Amino acid sequence: MPEVTSFPDLVGGATTTHHIRLIICRRGWSTTGGAERFLLRFSDGLLKANLSSQLVVDSRCPMKWLHGQPIERIDSTDPEVFASEAIKIKVRETGAILFSMERLPGADIFRAGDGIHSAWLDRLAAEDGRVRNWFRRCRKKHRQLLQLEHRLFQDRTLRVIANSRMVANELMAIHGFPNERIAVIPNGYDPIFTDEETIKEKRGALRSQLGIPDHAVVFLFVGSGWKRKGTQFLVDSFRALNDANTWLILVGKGHVARAAHPRIHLAGPIADPTDWFFAADVFALPTLYDPFSNACLEAACHGLPVITTDANGFKEVLEQFPQAGQVGPTPRSVADWGEALRHWLNPALREGATPSLQAIRDHFTMKRNVEATVDFVRRSFY
Repeated sequence: MPEVTSFPDLVGGATTTHHIRLIICRRGWSTTGGAERFLLRFSDGLLKANLSSQLVVDSRCPMKWLHGQPIERIDSTDPEVFASEAIKIKVRETGAILFSMERLPGADIFRAGDGIHSAWLDRLAAEDGRVRNWFRRCRKKHRQLLQLEHRLFQDRTLRVIANSRMVANELMAIHGFPNERIAVIPNGYDPIFTDEETIKEKRGALRSQLGIPDHAVVFLFVGSGWKRKGTQFLVDSFRALNDANTWLILVGKGHVARAAHPRIHLAGPIADPTDWFFAADVFALPTLYDPFSNACLEAACHGLPVITTDANGFKEVLEQFPQAGQVGPTPRSVADWGEALRHWLNPALREGATPSLQAIRDHFTMKRNVEATVDFVRRSFY
């Protein structure tokens, strides 16, 4: 099993980076997606480390989005076509490392930020049933991804970056991928410094806009893909809580039933959720599968205790810093989540989480993520 519990120890640091060139592949685009926010931070981190890279995207990515890095488009959203065209770019760019965030056979390094697709389908089957899962696996989208994943992990030269031990263990168990070619490198986040007075002003202004009293306890959800993220479980658990001093804010795009409630606010998709973290007290993500939730890390770095599930790689952060939040079981139940929400109504618990949340903010930085990634690239290929 991988021994890394946070960031791997750097061997010689990430100082000899001038000769490394990365071709970073990412298919698809969402203005509010956690993977996109991570990619932007990662790219900025590479620039700060004086490391050259270019981004290969499909037509959905805005050209001016990436800060200072060249972008090349592939005019197809089909995963097979995208993979084929990306390999042509690798052949053309002699000496560059193909660093893929997609299931792309022929990549040099695969960053499994989206996890293992077959593991996600297995978790979904546990709640939806095996019959529905069989039909789901027959659909073209899932067949393509499963086939690409199988071909990718058969490559004996491939190196993999997993952002949690959970994903690394899935990779080894399902695909027999060797431990020695995996690095576990958690996500990183560097919140922009905001002084306490400004935070207080933004918190008060947003709460006032929504009609939320200062003394109310606000639970916050941020995410897309609401079925996978468990938004319905959260809505039903909040309604069962039936406490007039609590509010629930849902940030993102999705559909849920029974959300018409005087203390449930649907904020819609928001590119930068920072102000919503300021307005909240507890972050809740009852996800069915998250390799390592960026939203959970962002919430923790902004001082919010995090409630999530054991199907989220972020659980490993909470295992390291147990006072910073709570991990619930999957399959999920409204009863379990109702108890979890009620548990964090206690102000002493929320206040007691502060030192652990500060430690998370200090440790899980983008700088450390980039340094560990560059070191892994250097040791693997140079």
